[in-house]
Amino acid sequence: MTAQPTAEQLRAELAQLQQEHEAFRELARDRAIKGFHDGQWTAEALNDTLTDLGLQPYEPQLVSRFDVNFGFQVEARTGDEHDDHQLVHRLRDKDVADAMRAALSTAIAEHLPGTPLTVTEQETHPYIGYATVRWV
Repeated sequence: MTAQPTAEQLRAELAQLQQEHEAFRELARDRAIKGFHDGQWTAEALNDTLTDLGLQPYEPQLVSRFDVNFGFQVEARTGDEHDDHQLVHRLRDKDVADAMRAALSTAIAEHLPGTPLTVTEQETHPYIGYATVRWV
């Protein structure tokens, strides 16, 4: 004769089944949304089906990406052409690119407060040319 499960065992089994059920519901919702993104559903049909299944309706969020190009000029007074070449190589370093990204992010936050803009990519090897070399 098998022993009857205890109340604690039944509660643990119920909790496990509820977790599995919720995971399945989320999977079904995610797959239906993927079908919408793949063009298999209209937004109205998707949300009607999700509602019929007792799932949260889908509210798409727009993500916009902008390519913003700009240039700036820096000047160095080294007195030595070799030092100038070293500066050009230094400007191409990853840590300098990271510092530029941080400065851009700070500028965006300070000058466009409340906007969701963030710097996501940045050219790590900017074009650097010599426009003018002069002795002063």
